[in-house]
Amino acid sequence: MLRRDLVKWMALLGASFLISDGRADSKIIEQLDEEYAMIPDTHNQLENRSSHSFASPVRLPYRKVLPGDTTNYDLMTFSGGWGHEYEIQILPLTSGGYRFLETAGESCAHHIPYWLMRNRITGKGVAIALAYMGNWCFEVKSEGGNTSVEARTSPATLPPFAHIQGLSIPGALVSEFTGDWDYGSLPILRFVRSHLLRKHGEDWPWVEYNNWYAYDGNFDEAAVINSAHIAKDLGCEAYVMDAGWYGGENWSDTVGDWRVNRSRLPHGLEPISELVHGLGMKFGLWVEIECAYLGSPIVREHPDWLLKEDGKPLSNRSVLDFGNRDVLAYAKSVIDRLVNDYHLDYLKMDFNTQMPLNTDALTPKTDPLYQHYKGLAELWTYMREKHPKLIVENCSSGSQRQDLTPAAYTDTHWVSDNVDNHMNLMQNFGVTYLFPPEMCLHWTVFPNLSDVKMDIEAQFLANMTVHFGLSGRIDQWDNAILKQAKKSIATYKSIRSVLRDADVYHLSPQVDGSDPRSMQAMQYWDSKTEEGLLFAFQAGDGALEHTLKLHGLQPNRKYLLNPLSAIGESCEITGDELMNQGFTVKFPLSGASVLIGISSK
Repeated sequence: MLRRDLVKWMALLGASFLISDGRADSKIIEQLDEEYAMIPDTHNQLENRSSHSFASPVRLPYRKVLPGDTTNYDLMTFSGGWGHEYEIQILPLTSGGYRFLETAGESCAHHIPYWLMRNRITGKGVAIALAYMGNWCFEVKSEGGNTSVEARTSPATLPPFAHIQGLSIPGALVSEFTGDWDYGSLPILRFVRSHLLRKHGEDWPWVEYNNWYAYDGNFDEAAVINSAHIAKDLGCEAYVMDAGWYGGENWSDTVGDWRVNRSRLPHGLEPISELVHGLGMKFGLWVEIECAYLGSPIVREHPDWLLKEDGKPLSNRSVLDFGNRDVLAYAKSVIDRLVNDYHLDYLKMDFNTQMPLNTDALTPKTDPLYQHYKGLAELWTYMREKHPKLIVENCSSGSQRQDLTPAAYTDTHWVSDNVDNHMNLMQNFGVTYLFPPEMCLHWTVFPNLSDVKMDIEAQFLANMTVHFGLSGRIDQWDNAILKQAKKSIATYKSIRSVLRDADVYHLSPQVDGSDPRSMQAMQYWDSKTEEGLLFAFQAGDGALEHTLKLHGLQPNRKYLLNPLSAIGESCEITGDELMNQGFTVKFPLSGASVLIGISSK
């Protein structure tokens, strides 16, 4: 542990970064700070602060020299590996530094392009989040006794093809901070929420039911109708039909044939849409518009439409070349037809392949990925203009392509294909460092009554920390599980207005998703309304009591802590006590969880 007096002394001296040639627009930063005053936080004021309320948009390549030897720094990274997205790693750097070049053609195939670095002596750090869906490079190395950091695209010379609220794409957001990692991530989260996300009203984020994990793409009309009625009874607000509604028997091998599968849905999609809307829910569909299997009509008619390098397809899944204007026009026409014919409120846009390519030796003109992603951004822009009420979900086998670019063009994203209850707990904790919780979609899919690490309430509560939804065979859930699901949905609807506007503070380390053995807690706090939430999960920890120090409160104000879950009692405590002495959470048994509402008196 660092000596607190040393950290305070360094902060008082105003130790700062030596060199910064990342080009930020100072007028934009001044404007953002005027719009959103610095969050008051007297808890460990000197150790914990963000240099600005909002992150700074910068162009790429971004380079910064930080004071002190590389061995004084820790690097926080987030896994992008399939099924393990948002698993946090904190690496003590060595004299050899760090370098990673992504070549999979998907920005998050191995690591999310989001990094936080912090000096262990001064507590000062920098957070960097990339806006580019293709390949990139991140490097840390020693430089004259100090530490240089560089983030760039691959190839490094890719020019921006869009500018959204000051953010260049490709580009990045950067924030400087002192102390807890949260103070580096919060300015980025605030920028995304305030300047990139659209506002969807008081009932956002919708509680959705998605039928993927119930049937794996092999369903029939009767199953859809039955699950829609159950979802409505539970309180779901949207019904999304996932892969398998189109083409032939195999959902994967018929991608690109966007005609209704009449063997599964003999009456088509129109009556399904009418049923779902008649039940008072929104209706959505799954598409993988960028891909088309080789035997699909579109590939047979236009074999030259595939994305290629040196004449060879970049993927065995056959990716359409969105850098081709004719392909882009085709994609727009398909989206228009689906939205209009089936009165879609929601579109889940998936992408289930990688496009491995060493782009460092290429140029903007010769890099097929750059032109493709430029085209995809144009498609998303077109969709917003043509169908402004349509909610668009970004998915890529989970979060294999969830950087700041989709955050600027879509409304929510799929956290991970791994929906194990323990992994849900871990991943939802990690993803809320990077993105506002209302745009991080995850579902409770396999609830069970025998899990000693997470009881049935905790299994639903874990996904209530983000954009909450359900999947799986809800027609086979027993009465106890259905009762808990219905109760959890009602509770979520009562708290989502706080979740939608709150900063997120991570009050514990992240659990091990493969075998949780430690308590995990998060605080959501809206300083404008003085309302918040405290989520805590016992998660197999050796103790049933934990004291948590909260953030962002007014020291002289009293706060009401009101339990919203099955356990706990209401109490009043001052902000000073909550931030400096802490609040003790008492779990009745292993695997229990707590949800507490916080409001000022």
